[in-house]
Amino acid sequence: MSDISSITDQLFISSHLTDASIHHLRPYNFALIISMIGPTLPHDALSESGCKLLFLKSQDHFLFPIPNRALIQGVLAAVPVIAQNKKVLVYCHQGRRRSVTMAAAILMVQGYSAEAASALIKSKREVATPYVFYVKWRIKRFEKYWKEHGYRHA
Repeated sequence: MSDISSITDQLFISSHLTDASIHHLRPYNFALIISMIGPTLPHDALSESGCKLLFLKSQDHFLFPIPNRALIQGVLAAVPVIAQNKKVLVYCHQGRRRSVTMAAAILMVQGYSAEAASALIKSKREVATPYVFYVKWRIKRFEKYWKEHGYRHA
């Protein structure tokens, strides 16, 4: 079953997706799907529709925060897609922390503050946990990094 949450008209969050999830994804017409847990979807099944897949495997643990390079890679892939008014889906195992962190990074690059991005995500996805200490810390660190460096160092 699918538990896709619309954060904005173009940005969505979900939990773990598999081959069986594909029929739930098709009606959304996603242009980009970002996996924060590595490959769990068959590339061929979605590529025929023009959907691109980006695998940014990361750990969900406070000792191993999502690296900036992964967040930047996701942002650089997602923002142009969203600018074309196309849809992006970000997912992780539970759709609570890693996908939330990536979605917050995408929103911050679009002009949201860390607080506003976290509040929007939480209001649109009940199970999201952007206020867990290490998730909140990671979102704030990305905000600081992006304010200082932006696209210059991407």
